[in-house]
Amino acid sequence: FGVPYITEADINQKYERHSVADVYANILADLEEAAPFIPEISANNAHPNKAALHSFYARVYLSMGDYERALSNANSALVLNGELLDLNDYEKAEGTTWGRVHLKGNPSERMPDIDHPEANYVKWLSGSLQGSVMLSHEMRDVYAKDLNGAIDLRKEYFFSEDMADLGGSPNYFPGECAFVLYSNFNVGFTSVENYFIAAECEARIGSRQRALQLVNKVRENRLQDFSELQASTNEEALIKVLEEKRREFCLKGPMRLFDLKRLNLEQRFQKTITHTADGETFTLPANDIRYVLPVNQEILEFNPDFPVYER
Repeated sequence: FGVPYITEADINQKYERHSVADVYANILADLEEAAPFIPEISANNAHPNKAALHSFYARVYLSMGDYERALSNANSALVLNGELLDLNDYEKAEGTTWGRVHLKGNPSERMPDIDHPEANYVKWLSGSLQGSVMLSHEMRDVYAKDLNGAIDLRKEYFFSEDMADLGGSPNYFPGECAFVLYSNFNVGFTSVENYFIAAECEARIGSRQRALQLVNKVRENRLQDFSELQASTNEEALIKVLEEKRREFCLKGPMRLFDLKRLNLEQRFQKTITHTADGETFTLPANDIRYVLPVNQEILEFNPDFPVYER
């Protein structure tokens, strides 16, 4: 089942759970209907523009596994906005929270948010996980791969090893690495997501060299003393792209959840997630029914005929 898709404003409407295919069809129909009214350039990043429209299409088609259309729309979005923020122009300041990462030599010029050059459409997610979530040891290994002497500034700026001095009393967590981005992050549509969509699609159905070119463009703006990724096959390039995407979007919204759900449909990428906390081990196998979130009980009370998944 998909989600109930409301197509008209009618409080007396009887809601149904449509198929996932129906939901996709409705989303695409809405985008097609909206397209003529979306300007190429919007007043600000809180309003959609043509780059956001193509980004939306690209994300939907990627989720559907339609890699040709996903690639076409990602490329169209990148023509309109292919900007990337170069983290090499920034540095971090200890003992601060918001504004922790700022322009080199200018502490008052913190990392941009609403006017972020990568933003096609801004939908902020509050950084409420600050200091309360630790990087898994597996993810630490992912960050350590393919460095060749470089420094990944995403991990350097947005995480803290062993302790975090963020104003007030320092927090200590020996042997661990905490998420301390201290900035709102955009879960709307961005140029960097389109780089990864295009790179993945190229690795799957197109050019290995082009896939690497796209992902290396991102790395050039994220790593200090950057070196290019290399791959001898499309399969190897695809793995490199997916790993780099994990590094880019780690703990920044639902991107990893979306990718896990779609990649688990391919046997070669199926993943069992295991975490241990307070001596208890928690496991989530690939395609487990717990990947599907339950319908809110209050909604079920108003719609007792809704079919629900076994949990």
